[in-house]
Amino acid sequence: MSLQINPVTLKELRQIVRSRIVAAGLIGLLAIALVAVTIVLLNEDEPSAVSTKYGTTVFHTIYILLCLLLLFALPYFVAIRMGAERSNEHLDLQFTTILKPRQFVDGKIAGAVVLVIFLISATLPFMVLAHFLRGLDLTAALISVVMLTMIVIATICAALLLAILAPSRVARGLLLLGGVQALPIMIGFTIAANYGLVSEGNFSLSNSSDFIVALVFCGIWLSLCLILRRGSIALISPAGSNRGPAFRWWVTGIWLFWGVIAVDYYYRKPTGDSLEAWGFLSVLAFALCSFISVALAPGYSRRVLARVSPHPFRRLMQFVFYSGAENGLVWALIMSLLTVIISAVGSAAVRPHSGFDDIDSFTIFILTILGYIWFARAIWLWWLARWISWRFAALAAIVLLLIGSAVPYVIGLGQGATGPLWVFGNVFAAFADDITEGMVGGAVLWILLALLVNLPGLARAFREFRPPADMPPPPPLLPTKTD
Repeated sequence: MSLQINPVTLKELRQIVRSRIVAAGLIGLLAIALVAVTIVLLNEDEPSAVSTKYGTTVFHTIYILLCLLLLFALPYFVAIRMGAERSNEHLDLQFTTILKPRQFVDGKIAGAVVLVIFLISATLPFMVLAHFLRGLDLTAALISVVMLTMIVIATICAALLLAILAPSRVARGLLLLGGVQALPIMIGFTIAANYGLVSEGNFSLSNSSDFIVALVFCGIWLSLCLILRRGSIALISPAGSNRGPAFRWWVTGIWLFWGVIAVDYYYRKPTGDSLEAWGFLSVLAFALCSFISVALAPGYSRRVLARVSPHPFRRLMQFVFYSGAENGLVWALIMSLLTVIISAVGSAAVRPHSGFDDIDSFTIFILTILGYIWFARAIWLWWLARWISWRFAALAAIVLLLIGSAVPYVIGLGQGATGPLWVFGNVFAAFADDITEGMVGGAVLWILLALLVNLPGLARAFREFRPPADMPPPPPLLPTKTD
């Protein structure tokens, strides 16, 4: 039986071998590592340091170089290559292939993972040297390298998603600037975690609590990679295909899985913030999904409508999960409200006499953001559709969010941080010191107004979401007898 390799992975590996950038990066990494290790060893004057400090110092030096290369240069390398293939000059290559979108994305990720392992393995002689110099906990060093590999893979998945998501050079430039600001934070976090593991010895798999932390980290990493991968597959699929169900079912399943864990941990340890952390991360994810949905084209393709059931109840369930701008907005709103309700009920059941400031905070936060997104959709549908493309609806939502959050500071001057003009439509009200019931009520009123102005658009979208009249009914599940 012959081993079949993904054609995209094979193409990526061939291009990596022939790439001058990869060769220059590898030679540069080894040269800089050699110079850096030599300088570190020559600067150590105390002979007693051989048994206590040399190994750890050399390992930290190599680890920092790997972080800079793998977390700063490699995601840009992968994203630029994907962006070039998504350009107008080379986009036909992705549409003329017989490979499925899943195979294409998996091939890209697999090729990048092989490159990561190749670059890390090139530094193994220096890590062996660090082990021979003593003073290095080998288990902690291996855990640190595995953690770096996992973080790099997640970053690569995010870079692929952003490269596919960016429709133009301007959007890619903005994402590039955003990466310049976000990646240093990721690098600093990874280096700090490595220092805590290797130098401080703050982590040990023999400890049950540390083992649980490791399992949670692996679970979060796997969930994030699966969501990013599914999002990339959905975005790379043809525009007329039904992209929504697979991605939304994946996100819903992962959301439910971590929700059960958060509620259980919160019940066992009420002093923890697991429920609040799950709720805040969930509403952030649904807000991002809303920004993506609001920038989708109105209407439905025949491929989507061909799978719509004629039964009203089943069609209503399909409307929430199928592809479409209004469909995605409704799904994100329902999931956000469920997150708020579960967090509030769980917190009230475990700690009935404690405050709900954290839950009220992300309630105001998500409802205000979703309100601006829904308002942007309504404004584009009824006034700006003639002059502005639907691709800019998300940008309009961001502009409305910034303007709407800045205006209350100007209008409500002198009224204090609890004035009605300061609270209504202000996303920063979620971070106020004393959150009142009026603030939560203002956020609820804000989202209700946004839904009210979108009722005609929602009604029209639901009327259009039905099987075409000229399409034959689906075949029966079981063959029937004929006379």
